Order: sequence, then C-alpha cells, then structure tokens
Amino acid sequence: MKMQADLTPTPYEVIEQKEILHEAFAGLLADFYRFLDIASNNNKPNLLLLNEAEHISQNLFGLEYNTLEDMAKIKGKYELIKNYLEGMKSNV
Repeated sequence: MKMQADLTPTPYEVIEQKEILHEAFAGLLADFYRFLDIASNNNKPNLLLLNEAEHISQNLFGLEYNTLEDMAKIKGKYELIKNYLEGMKSNV
C-alpha cells in the first residue's frame, strides 16, 4: 500500500480512483495532442488547459493528491477539459 507523507496508508478507494483517472487523462492528453496537431490551434487557453492536464497526469501518483476530495476535484477538472476539447473539435 502506498504511503502518504505522514506515513498513513492511502485508502484503497483513492488508489483505485488514481488509476482510473490516470487512464482517463492519458486518453484526454492523446486527444488534445491530436487536436493541436490537426487544428494548429496553439492559443493560450488551449495551452493552459493542456499544461494543467499534463501536470495532473504527471503528479497523480505523487503526494499532491491523496484524498477522495482531491480525486473529486481532479475528476471535475477532467470533465471541464474534456468538454472544452469536445467543443473546440466541433468548431474546427
């Protein structure tokens, strides 16, 4: 079991959510990279959201996110970025 900074075990539910969200963000990032390649739309909002998605994906298994509340926030960010990307795709 993964240990937090205070050496208390991370609850199984959090670890399970991390794994699910990691896979979801991997797919989201792949879609985002494809969209940026196709649309050549590297404007600031797109890059800010891409950077946020990359940060979450790269740090998901670190000490930054370790509670179910953190997982809920990340899921919300995932939904926001996914919906934004889908809207951008429909405008191309």
